Amino acid sequence: MTGSSDAPLSPAQTRRLQTLVQVQSQTERLLHSQNNLLRDELDRQEAEDHLALLTQKVNDGVEDVTQQFIKMGVGFDNVAGVFSTPSTPSTPTRSRSAKSAASLASPPSTPTRVLATSVNQTPSAPGVQHNLDASTPTRPARGTVLTPSADVEPVYTGSRNPAYVVYQGLGGFHGVFLAWKTVKGVPGASDYYNHENHNHVIRSFSSRELAEQFAQEFVAAGIPDLLAAAPPSPDEHFIVVEGIKPMACKTRKNLIMDALQFRGGVAYRFMGDMNAAWGLFHRYKSQGLVKTIHPSRDKF
Repeated sequence: MTGSSDAPLSPAQTRRLQTLVQVQSQTERLLHSQNNLLRDELDRQEAEDHLALLTQKVNDGVEDVTQQFIKMGVGFDNVAGVFSTPSTPSTPTRSRSAKSAASLASPPSTPTRVLATSVNQTPSAPGVQHNLDASTPTRPARGTVLTPSADVEPVYTGSRNPAYVVYQGLGGFHGVFLAWKTVKGVPGASDYYNHENHNHVIRSFSSRELAEQFAQEFVAAGIPDLLAAAPPSPDEHFIVVEGIKPMACKTRKNLIMDALQFRGGVAYRFMGDMNAAWGLFHRYKSQGLVKTIHPSRDKF
């Protein structure tokens, strides 16, 4: 007697079986695509981390060279004059047109919460008046003799920028600085920063006002407390649900530089596999719990 397993499938059963096979195949393709996306994202973050480290090393080198020039009493104008001495080129040269910079949105208003002035926060310095005139800037006429102005940020000896913010430095230090190196009693940011340490993060700013604003947002969001709660660990990752670029972050540097982009936000410390961190991030995102709170900017 022939068993029921030998009986041919009905058309309905055949269609059902074909549907199940198709669903399984599509599921496998989706899982494969998701794994590829996760792998690409991890590679991108590692590349950005490496680029940020190289960029900071270059900046450190420029600051050191600047300091050496100052010690020797050599100005950059003199150095530029040496390289700009006209000479007859051996081969014809072709001029290159400069690219115009993209217009940037003005920064948001300063948060109401301010940083406390202490050894672990903003070093004291004379107040600076800022020119908030929104009119189109113009340069003085050629030949004008320039004099110091109260609405111009001072740049201290050995620095290339008016202000620096140490977000994660030696011993978890963070604060705003008006100089790169300590000179004549003005505290320098480089004293609290080691570019060989991948967890250290520092940023230069075009004005003291902007540096203080970003630092205030960073502190008000509780990010320093989050980082100080435990030492860095290989299993440590971060999930940012509110920031300039909400995402799962591999390292503390990714958290500050990529997701928060040197500002504040809402972040969680995650202990476990990076793929699991991304999975939890996407769950929050599908539930509408992820939000972009500031536009990205390419100038600070």
